[in-house]
Amino acid sequence: MKRVGNDVRHTVISVIQRHEPVKYLAVDFYHKNTGTVAFHYHYWAQLIAVSYGNIVIGFEDGEFSLRPGELLLIPAKCKHNWHTPVRTCALQIQFAASPGVEFGYFATLVRELDHPYTLPCSQKLVHEITRTVAHEKSNPSCGGDLRIFGGAIQLFGDVAASWEQSSRFSGETFRHPGLIKVLKKMELSQYGKATLKELAATAGLSVSRFSEVFRQECGLSPGDYLLRKRMERVRILLMTSRMEIKEILPLFQLESESYLNRKFKEIYGVTPHRFRKSCNPAFLGTK
Repeated sequence: MKRVGNDVRHTVISVIQRHEPVKYLAVDFYHKNTGTVAFHYHYWAQLIAVSYGNIVIGFEDGEFSLRPGELLLIPAKCKHNWHTPVRTCALQIQFAASPGVEFGYFATLVRELDHPYTLPCSQKLVHEITRTVAHEKSNPSCGGDLRIFGGAIQLFGDVAASWEQSSRFSGETFRHPGLIKVLKKMELSQYGKATLKELAATAGLSVSRFSEVFRQECGLSPGDYLLRKRMERVRILLMTSRMEIKEILPLFQLESESYLNRKFKEIYGVTPHRFRKSCNPAFLGTK
């Protein structure tokens, strides 16, 4: 397939580069049959969303056909090529190497991403961002870069919200002050690992009293909550890495693949393999 073209109008708002975690933001306008067969990569993770049209992005082991209402996250140094079968307007954002912790789950996703994946996004929001960029290029205004950046942050929120647990608790709902510290420890603990004794000490309670208070406040035992945190981390890795399930097990102190399958299905309704297949159909070789 021929993937070459010319007459690409490239609009860049360079001032956006000053706002973390955005390293680069651009709106690109492509004619029909524009693109390249050559594989290339970028030094930073990248987000691509289509305002109108269609971009087909090829990788060494599959390709995505990206349309309005979808976005694609590409990890740093991931080789790819692309072409546009129709006239297309696309938003492209490249991220800082390691977004700060203030960006929460989105920062974790960018850091851990090691293969491309797609997810739904607001077509209206993407269109508004591209329209604002085009307007600021021809008619710069005071605070225009901040309006663009604000739209980008909303888009990052869409990314994070797509896989953040709806059951994730807010520390503001806890009546016992010690549990707020416990929640923070659970959130910061790598892969959700923490012993019951450590958590009780953080709350300033005995193990038995801590278990009682935690269940009263959260509706779950500390063990069940930690299990959900581990499943949440497993879910992230299934979406953002090529690790085999047997490689994931020891990271979360999970005793067997059958145990993981059972617990994961209890929470998400599908097995880890089916979940990975459904969220990333172009990469079916990973087990």
